[in-house]
Amino acid sequence: MFEKKLLIGITDFCLFKAKEQKKGIAFDFIKGLLNLNKPNQNFIEVILFSNQKISETSDLFYFLEKQQIPISRFALLGEKKLEAYISTFPLDLFLSSNLLECKKVRKTGIATSLIPEKSSEFHFEKGKIKIAFDADGVLFSNESHSIFQEFGLEAFHSHEKENTALPLQEGSLKKFLQKISVIHREIEKQNGKSVFDISILTNRNAPAHLRAIKTLNSWNIQIDSIFFLGGIPKDEILKKINPHFYFDDEEQQIEKLKNQIPCGKVLI
Repeated sequence: MFEKKLLIGITDFCLFKAKEQKKGIAFDFIKGLLNLNKPNQNFIEVILFSNQKISETSDLFYFLEKQQIPISRFALLGEKKLEAYISTFPLDLFLSSNLLECKKVRKTGIATSLIPEKSSEFHFEKGKIKIAFDADGVLFSNESHSIFQEFGLEAFHSHEKENTALPLQEGSLKKFLQKISVIHREIEKQNGKSVFDISILTNRNAPAHLRAIKTLNSWNIQIDSIFFLGGIPKDEILKKINPHFYFDDEEQQIEKLKNQIPCGKVLI
């Protein structure tokens, strides 16, 4: 039994748009993660939440079967409020397209990402599951970023340089990425090959870069690339990476990217 199992909760609309009979924005991300499981070893579990009428969920189950999405756990709530039950599940991440729902779930302490609407289809090369993250406000807390906002860049750089040896406080997706890293190493040990490509894109630059690297090392988190951009736009790099999912805490960034790559706004 794999003890560091990753548990993700997701609402049905993020996987399947019933009215349009189309895949949701998180479809490829979730399917890719679940395909890592083996018959006798589950690294990742997904619980699907739905407020559809129970009698009208047949299209959803048909879609899951047709698309070979091996989800076996469901919370079919009908008219009941999701937030009343969400804390009974030990989730590492919750994905939803409903802002009010996301805010209520985040208040329970669960890492939460709001999935935007999209108008375009996404296409991915076969191979590794690519996940990309913003840093401050996502993997790290917003403590250092608040110094930049209040006192400016020079004060921020001075603060980060003085505290290089002190790990940053964790953001809401730190534990999620930490579990991904554990799964990454376990599968690599078993199969001799890497199944993830993890990228971080941050507005930090020197001299604030070292504290970020030291923090990730102290958390024993495995990443494949990190971009210290210092304000350079992330768009073109993200399009080049073409991640199955990108997490950012800035609404403006998500609005800009939502029709280019699958992405979600992380609630702080």
